[in-house]
Amino acid sequence: MNLGRSIFRGIIKGLACFFFRPTVEYTDKSVKQLKSPVIFICNHTSHYDGAMVSAALSKWKPCILIAKDWADKKNIGPLFRLYGSVPVNRKEMDTAWFFEAQKRIEKGESFLIFPEGKTSKTEMNQFQPGFAVLAEKMNVPVVTCAVYGRYKFLFGSRIHLAVGKIHHTACPVDMRKSLYAKQLAKEMQEEVKGLREGLEEKYK
Repeated sequence: MNLGRSIFRGIIKGLACFFFRPTVEYTDKSVKQLKSPVIFICNHTSHYDGAMVSAALSKWKPCILIAKDWADKKNIGPLFRLYGSVPVNRKEMDTAWFFEAQKRIEKGESFLIFPEGKTSKTEMNQFQPGFAVLAEKMNVPVVTCAVYGRYKFLFGSRIHLAVGKIHHTACPVDMRKSLYAKQLAKEMQEEVKGLREGLEEKYK
């Protein structure tokens, strides 16, 4: 990672922790022993999620998969690029993000992915299976996460992050990889939902 990116990420982490005061709870303590690369998946409640969750998971310095329409914005697009985010086109078939993610993982980088593809306030949107295809292809573990709380600068309730279990992916020889990815995405969505509901029950 170049010096400029490292410094910028440090600034973002400091701001996110200062303004949102995130708490982090580990369901499986062994996650702390994981070394990069790892793919973290999380529900998506706000446009602040990327900064906050990546700050909370800064030990792994995860790259963030973001929507291309945000990465192309003139005012903030350069900041996303400086951070090292990888854009994905949600409006049409896009494989460029996948190949770029492969290169990053081969270099030892981790990823933070929001499989919903867009924000949701109550019921989560269906998880897209791209993260599962990537994890199986690159043989890296997937760790589930869930975020809960309202983003209020400095005052009010804090943002809470639950970090769930480690999942090692391996497609059965008698199953199509695409079907396996969809099945895994569905299972991971249920797990993330459970993590979120646990946080809601504890902090509502």
